[in-house]
Amino acid sequence: MNQTPSIISGAMLSAMLLAGSNDAAPGQISTNFSLSENNHLAASASPGRPESLETAWSQALAAAHRLKASQLGTASARQTLAAARASRLPSVSAAGGHFSLDQAPTAVVNLPTLPGLPIVLDDEFWAGQVTTTVPLFTSGQIRSAVDMAKAGFRAAQAEERRDTLDLKMGVADAYVQILRVTRAVQVVSSSVASLESHSQSVSNLYAKGLVSKNDLLASQVALADARQREIQARNALDLANANYNRLLVRPLTNSVVLEDLTPPEMLSNVTELTARALKERPELEMLSAQAEALRKEARNVRASALPSVGVSGGYYYLENSVLERDHAWVVGVVGTWNIFDGGLARHKARAVDDKAEAMSALREEVADSVALQVRQAWLGVDETRRRLGVTRDAVEQSQENLRVARERYRTGLGTNTEVLDAETFRTRALSNHDNAIYDAVLASLRLRRAVGDL
Repeated sequence: MNQTPSIISGAMLSAMLLAGSNDAAPGQISTNFSLSENNHLAASASPGRPESLETAWSQALAAAHRLKASQLGTASARQTLAAARASRLPSVSAAGGHFSLDQAPTAVVNLPTLPGLPIVLDDEFWAGQVTTTVPLFTSGQIRSAVDMAKAGFRAAQAEERRDTLDLKMGVADAYVQILRVTRAVQVVSSSVASLESHSQSVSNLYAKGLVSKNDLLASQVALADARQREIQARNALDLANANYNRLLVRPLTNSVVLEDLTPPEMLSNVTELTARALKERPELEMLSAQAEALRKEARNVRASALPSVGVSGGYYYLENSVLERDHAWVVGVVGTWNIFDGGLARHKARAVDDKAEAMSALREEVADSVALQVRQAWLGVDETRRRLGVTRDAVEQSQENLRVARERYRTGLGTNTEVLDAETFRTRALSNHDNAIYDAVLASLRLRRAVGDL
């Protein structure tokens, strides 16, 4: 039996391929991509208006449970501040009731003419009082409590801003991941279509005895591998959609149609961005406010051992048949001073001061970390921009390489392996370019997050 050579004459192979191998089979997409500046294929998404990143942020900020918890924390800190301010105002209290004694109380009064005269009081009576107190001087205790609450409120606001930035960055990550995986599905689908067309052509040639069975098997294995990668890519896309819907607090199976993103211009030089980050990052503001709150708390503890003065007054009523007057108005000045407490207030205040110093030291550490984050993100933006040009050229070269490999195979000057390798290189080049685009988009967003103005 004669073996058919794997490389046949150019005239014979060209005649077989020119009839149908040059075009994709019916129902398949063309594998010759026209590269635009964005280098994106139209998304095969379900009908609906594409959702922008700003819209996604708005929906997430309105519905996210974690952010609601931060907002409630800020509201709680606001009420704590209002309570601290209210301690400056007068307070009014009332008390009263009906009392019944098991024995009527008796008082003995000695008079010159009537020694030992017993006076029996009522065993049931009504009594009540209304009193008001106004703090006049508290050695700074009220003022330090208000300042402490103010600092706590600022810390809560900064924490809410931090959680907002983290949520927006998480949504942006999920958004870009969907774009990235959608493009990966399109690229691998185009590879499947290309390999199906090539495999069909090789099958036709094998049926005519023009190529070896090894060529047919190799093309079929490559096609099976591409189909497996397509299944994996579509599964990854479904998972990315579910994660995105979770962040927006929507049903996981909601269809997702997103607007594409392109890398923006470089924001500024790294020195200016670092200065902005050190000024605007909510993490630094939160730590500064927490340290300030601890210092005010230490001052409050010290003031609790110092003198305080207030005015107290009220109206008192005691029902009794013996008394000539059963009510009275009272006003007075009340002062307190814990003269000696064994150093309790001093030690407590010092402990809080140490916590404040620890918080300040932690802030300095975080400031250094913020500067590093900004530089790292800035370098990431610079790297991805350099990759864009390189990968764009690689895509053009890979497509030309595939065209040449196919032409050589048609003319019998090339092998099936060269065509399969060229298709692999083309797919890899497209994936690298798409990854460079979305890495650049993500790097720009991460730089904005590092600066604190996302």
